Amino acid sequence: MKCWRWLRRVFVSRCDGPPDSYRLGIAPRPIRRVCHPVKPLRKALLVVAAVLLVVVGSAGLWLALFFQPNDYRDVFSNYVYRQTGRELTINGEVRFGLGWGADGRLQIQIAAERLKLFNRAYLPDGPIVTAGWLELEIRLWPLLNGHWSIANAVVERPQINLVRLANGRSNWEDLALLGLLPVDHVQGYGGRLTWTDRLPERTVTLTGIDWQVKPVSNGKTTDIEVTLRTPSSVVGRPLSVRLAARIPRARDAGAIFPFQRLAADFAGSGLVATVQLLDGTIDLTGGLFGAATSEFTLAVPGAEARFQSQDLEYRLDQGVVRMAGLSGEGYVGRLAPLFSAATAQFDLVHGAFEIPVLDVRWLGNQAVLDLKGRTLYGAPRIQGRIRASELKLEKILQWSGLEWEKPVGSPPAILSVSAQFMADSEGVSIDKLDLSIDEHHVNGRVRLDLRPEPAWSFDLRSEHLYLRPSARILAPDGSPVALLLSLPLGFPGKVDARGSLDIGELRVGDLTARRVEAKVHSVGRLLAVSPLTAQFYDGEARVELVLDRQKEAPVLLVQAILTGFDPGGVVRDLTQMDVMSGQANVSMDLAVTQPGGPDPVNRAIGVAQAELNNAGLHGAALNGLIRVLRGAGAVMPDLIMVAPESSATVVIDKGVARNTDLRISGPGLWADGQGKVSLKDQTIDYLLTIGLESAKGSSKEQEPRVVDRFLPLRLSGPLASPRLTIDVAELIRRKIETEVTGLQPQRTEPATDSRSVRFQRRLRQQMQRALLELEP
Repeated sequence: MKCWRWLRRVFVSRCDGPPDSYRLGIAPRPIRRVCHPVKPLRKALLVVAAVLLVVVGSAGLWLALFFQPNDYRDVFSNYVYRQTGRELTINGEVRFGLGWGADGRLQIQIAAERLKLFNRAYLPDGPIVTAGWLELEIRLWPLLNGHWSIANAVVERPQINLVRLANGRSNWEDLALLGLLPVDHVQGYGGRLTWTDRLPERTVTLTGIDWQVKPVSNGKTTDIEVTLRTPSSVVGRPLSVRLAARIPRARDAGAIFPFQRLAADFAGSGLVATVQLLDGTIDLTGGLFGAATSEFTLAVPGAEARFQSQDLEYRLDQGVVRMAGLSGEGYVGRLAPLFSAATAQFDLVHGAFEIPVLDVRWLGNQAVLDLKGRTLYGAPRIQGRIRASELKLEKILQWSGLEWEKPVGSPPAILSVSAQFMADSEGVSIDKLDLSIDEHHVNGRVRLDLRPEPAWSFDLRSEHLYLRPSARILAPDGSPVALLLSLPLGFPGKVDARGSLDIGELRVGDLTARRVEAKVHSVGRLLAVSPLTAQFYDGEARVELVLDRQKEAPVLLVQAILTGFDPGGVVRDLTQMDVMSGQANVSMDLAVTQPGGPDPVNRAIGVAQAELNNAGLHGAALNGLIRVLRGAGAVMPDLIMVAPESSATVVIDKGVARNTDLRISGPGLWADGQGKVSLKDQTIDYLLTIGLESAKGSSKEQEPRVVDRFLPLRLSGPLASPRLTIDVAELIRRKIETEVTGLQPQRTEPATDSRSVRFQRRLRQQMQRALLELEP
């Protein structure tokens, strides 16, 4: 009864009661009540709402009691086929219901299990999409007006199968169906995508795909977020990927999707990368993708790169990404180059790339590279050509941590290089190398093999090469050969190396050798230059060098044999004095511990033996000796011939070179010598005893000449400018000995340094063992 009265009061009439003035007793009671009808608009609205409630309630009751959604699977399939030309099958349960959405609007809720949407007729049999569960929330009012408006869609466990045939046709454009659906919010979980490409015959599967599509608050754009995992077959390692895009909401765009921003983040073992594309379009029908601006970052252990491009285009039928206006910067260890390129091309089908002209700037230097390579789908490979000129060598060596003994006041060293190179997982090779540092010029090839162990191989040639003498053995001096040979020496761990050197003319300080040929061989931590042959001052030289780094303190072994060379030429180049001529033979065995450390001569031991053949001393050049001898009454010819048996042995130990058996014979005199040279202090203390023969002598050539007197001379002081004086104490001792004995002065046999035989035998055994270890 109360409800009826309320309805009657609302729908029938409304009467005004007595005025307030009457109830307060101020005015008299009105004669009648005044009633007004309800406004027509309000009444009509309320009637429509009541009718709608009745209809919805009846429809819901009918759907609950009589409607069976599973009976309409064929209806749904036929509708999809008429709209898309693709077959849809529903193998699971179909559910249907009515309810209110989050926006307060009435919605139809449809859910289905185990759905399959198949390819078009000309594509392989099989579904393009399968889903374990699909749920749609469709707004009712737009549907009654004849168009679709889906508020929410949820897809669980979808399987997307994309394929490209050998003729280039694909079902990529079927993804445009997603763009045709008027969906506000889409969510997907546990998806899987398989891409089969029949051109290179490869298959890629992406797993763990989750995505979400939702409108932005202004209603004009849509945000898309996708996360997935890629297998190791894509880029050599599994990756986690996150994609984010913002696209305008355009219902009539069809298969063309413009986007404001598309970003991707990649993370994997030892790899982090990001991509951001701005102001572009995606044309799924034409297989075209483009962006006006793109930005990229890539980071791996020890290296990082950031670059951007002004134009990016990708065509699905070609599988090629073309970029223009590239510029960026990178970090590789302490290397921080800037680079730019007019164009670049990346072939995603074959995983290849090409950059015709890549300009690289680093430490004020500039280089131009022509790059081609393969980075995806298998073992990476990069090849190309590099051209660089006017590189500042000093800055490069300082950056690399190498010491360079630059001569004081010398101009900066300028390096130029051109070469073809190739790098892959197996190693790095440099061919047609043309390297110049100032007046040095080297060409040849270099290769580093990385598997199974690092191994160098090289063949280098140079017409002219100059090595500046250094106080430290094996110290870098800026020459191209020294720099290249220092690479295997500085490589960490075990190093194998094999190569050859061919030098037309080699200058070491003031000494010159020609036609230098050397074989280099390294196994583990043992490096040998054996043999090294050369023409040395009209003679022949053969040298064996071994650097043994197997122990904590490295040892350098040297064995050299010089035969038939002109000692006068050596003295002339070293002292600028023409004092002798003839031929000489020298053999030397030397060992230096820690040759790369300071003052290596203090840790050197060795033996050197020399003999003169058909040699002559130019007396006019020996001014100091001539003055001394003539002061003693001796007649000096312009040329002093030296007998063949003249010889000497030098023992090097603890930084001191000592000689005890110098013997020089010639007409009119002979000389014996003994003394030492301090290699560290560069000083000399040497006693030279000269025997002056009698001018009368014997009339027979077979009889020895009579020695009139002995003249002891001492050579002392700095090695560069020694003083030559008469040893008065030695002269007095010999004078007293002659007067006491009454005998003519006799030439004594020289003393032999017992260490010479012992050192020589030990050093040659060390050299022999080291060379045997290097044999395969």
